[in-house]
Amino acid sequence: MIAIDFNNINELIRVLNFQGKEQEELWLTARNIRNNTIGNKVYLRGLIEFSNICRKNCLYCGIRSGNTNVKRYRLSIDEIMECVDFIWNKNIPSIVLQSGELINDEFKEYLINTIKTIKAKYPKIIITLSSGEFDYNFYKLLKDIGIDRYLLRIETSNPDFYSKIHPSDHIFEVRKQCLFDMQKANYQVGTGNMIGIPNQTDLDIINDLKFFINGKFDMFGLGPYIIHTETPLATKENINWWNKNKEVILNKTLNFIAMLRIATPTVNIATATALDVISPNGRTNALKAGANVIMPSITPISNKQNYLLYQNKPNVDDERTTIIAQMENKIKKADMIPAYGEVG
Repeated sequence: MIAIDFNNINELIRVLNFQGKEQEELWLTARNIRNNTIGNKVYLRGLIEFSNICRKNCLYCGIRSGNTNVKRYRLSIDEIMECVDFIWNKNIPSIVLQSGELINDEFKEYLINTIKTIKAKYPKIIITLSSGEFDYNFYKLLKDIGIDRYLLRIETSNPDFYSKIHPSDHIFEVRKQCLFDMQKANYQVGTGNMIGIPNQTDLDIINDLKFFINGKFDMFGLGPYIIHTETPLATKENINWWNKNKEVILNKTLNFIAMLRIATPTVNIATATALDVISPNGRTNALKAGANVIMPSITPISNKQNYLLYQNKPNVDDERTTIIAQMENKIKKADMIPAYGEVG
């Protein structure tokens, strides 16, 4: 068993870079803590990527507003309900609605109508929304009409680094305040970061860990940075650097998951699809390192190719039943149990 002093920055950086036997012991420690607190189950969340229309222009994201090569879409409420029906009939009582970020009145009305329609048919379904930044009053309204959880990745807790990977009109303090507004509105609040962004330091990553611990969040969705060639960050230099360091990035991400589990035993930690870009065993190893949530994509195939936050995304051509079977196989390989019928 690994004992970690979470007040010792140098030790945390050393653990972040564990490999070999030390890494195996770290993951085992995280697994044991998870199994002894919340159990050996993996909770499934049916993921519906319902719109790729986004007002933001983040320098790393494939659906950034400045990418004119993206075919934009928004699912109708009927199309979303067809996805929800499939998820519910598969005995998965929890969904994730994910989209690009908009704040106009039309989008807000669309969200409200969508949520009310889902809850009218499935009052017991648990809904996680991930649609970006709103003000407190709208978060509260969404909570009141049926949203249970909200995921808003901060991407980095370093304001200076945040400003280097976002345009100047993307304000770190606004995004951070949204997390605390959601806590005030009594959501289960999730956040996360990207690990392995060019020029990110190990200290940046460890400070993210401390921000997550001190913020007392309920769930985390984090993953490795994956290059998208139609973004400003995808310079020739950065592409070469990423290709040389992607295995290191993967190891740091998995070790980060283990450290987060050890520090926060009862939270939900999702296995990012991006892990499988670097290794076909990425999501399975995330479960072995302490994660406990997996999110099979139920987005219609015709839309998946247009929701590429990064390139080489797995499962974009796979049918829903195939994806669920693959997720079950990953769970089995991690010696865990899929928790059908349970919301977690």
